Amino acid sequence: MNIRFWTLFAAMRCWATEPANLEVAVKDERRSNCQVYVAVYRDPRTWLSENPYRFEKGEMKAGAGTVQIMNLPPGKFAILAYCDKNGNGKLDENLLGVPKEPYGFSNGKPGQYELRFAEAAFEVSPNATKSKQEITLLSP
Repeated sequence: MNIRFWTLFAAMRCWATEPANLEVAVKDERRSNCQVYVAVYRDPRTWLSENPYRFEKGEMKAGAGTVQIMNLPPGKFAILAYCDKNGNGKLDENLLGVPKEPYGFSNGKPGQYELRFAEAAFEVSPNATKSKQEITLLSP
């Protein structure tokens, strides 16, 4: 009986998915130092809202910073990253809703002001223990 239990346990462990750790490398040649915020979205309906799936911050020094997002389950995700110039923890916008601080998206190219969730989305594969996204911030 004990052997059957451990065999079943081992088989179930093979089917289980492990969470992944995501490294987000953020670059901005124009900003030497700032707090960089990374909003991770999982649901297209909440894309660019104030309710991301995960929200993490890190330091940007000399135009580069890295933010670690730990324990992401498999699935599709999209990222908005920004440099908080004034330290208020928010992406400040003008009256028309255009960001006033440097920002960027996963899968974005420099100069892209806005992306839909489907364009910014990337896949975290089951049992992928580590993943990386590189984001170049756009200065408005």
